[in-house]
Amino acid sequence: MILPISESQLRTYLDTGQVTVELPSDCKWRADVEPKEHSEFPGLWMPYCSDGRVANGEPGDTDDSYEITAPVKVGDRVAIGEEWRMPRWDDDHGVGIYYRDEEFRWHRPSDHVEFAREYLSRKWYPADTMPEWAARHFATVATVAFERRGDRWAWFIGLEADSAD
Repeated sequence: MILPISESQLRTYLDTGQVTVELPSDCKWRADVEPKEHSEFPGLWMPYCSDGRVANGEPGDTDDSYEITAPVKVGDRVAIGEEWRMPRWDDDHGVGIYYRDEEFRWHRPSDHVEFAREYLSRKWYPADTMPEWAARHFATVATVAFERRGDRWAWFIGLEADSAD
């Protein structure tokens, strides 16, 4: 899985070996519930009321999907997506990827011809479009939290540097 991060988050990660990534969610849980991970099913999160009951089908609920699955679990290894562009391609080397810090690398994915047809351009692509094979950095998920920020819910994924990174 690719976790897209901003340029400043990437710098923090490279400097400290840690970063927290926010992934917005389209969850429509009420504001008065507390999300908790299910004790028997890691990665499955449910809304709890202040009295400890699961908020299933109560008046005022705006969504009938009462459980959500985290995009990652603690211990997962993820690729870090960053802004990129692909201005070069040839049959001998494959696809040439530039990263925001202007580092250049050749890659030869199995679908490089089709990929080059779609992305060959001097424009910068957002981090969430980076293919996993083009990632330079990998991390281990250290924490997963689901929280309400203002009027929306979001995942907060804490990453730690991989020993191989």
